[in-house]
Amino acid sequence: MDKIDAVILAGGYGTRLAGIWDKPKCLVPIHGKPLLAYLLYQLETIKINTLVLLLGHKHTEVLNWFFTSGTYDKWKDKVVVVAEVTPAGTAAALRMATPALFGTTIVINGDTLPCYSFKSLLDKYNTTMKHPAILHAVAAYQRDTYAGAAVLSHEALVHINKTTPEDFDFYLPNMYHHQVPGFLDIGTPAGFHHAQTFHPPQDYNDSH
Repeated sequence: MDKIDAVILAGGYGTRLAGIWDKPKCLVPIHGKPLLAYLLYQLETIKINTLVLLLGHKHTEVLNWFFTSGTYDKWKDKVVVVAEVTPAGTAAALRMATPALFGTTIVINGDTLPCYSFKSLLDKYNTTMKHPAILHAVAAYQRDTYAGAAVLSHEALVHINKTTPEDFDFYLPNMYHHQVPGFLDIGTPAGFHHAQTFHPPQDYNDSH
């Protein structure tokens, strides 16, 4: 398929981690590197046209890591940064990114560690037929729980942009669901601690 766009939603306050972690959730260390580094590593396996980082709470700390870690050099021709002054819901944030999105888009939670590949989600999207009663979009699920990533057609993005619900979760029941092996919500204390035992693929360690 043609190159796609990617959005990482990383603007939340992280109130559930109060007393444990006071930085942006996308900077939670995973095997010695920020979660955001692992999400970007996954995106490197896909032909990305535009990457939108949707930031908010303490966004300067995220940008400091992005520019000083060498990561910017890999994405400088593709990245667009959008920083919310007052973080709103995830769908409201996504609407801020739509001017930079022109095709199929993968939307990723910046506080979720996927124990599955984004490529597998894209493969499922590519075999899914359009249906008039459902958004042309595929969301990753572990059983009945959203697993932090969804692939949306441009038409689905336009629909979200024209409607008013502030949270992305509102739209999930109207998407195709693709079962994945697992994920960790690192925005919770249990997920935060569990993530410290996660071991990424060897090539991630070699290249990052």
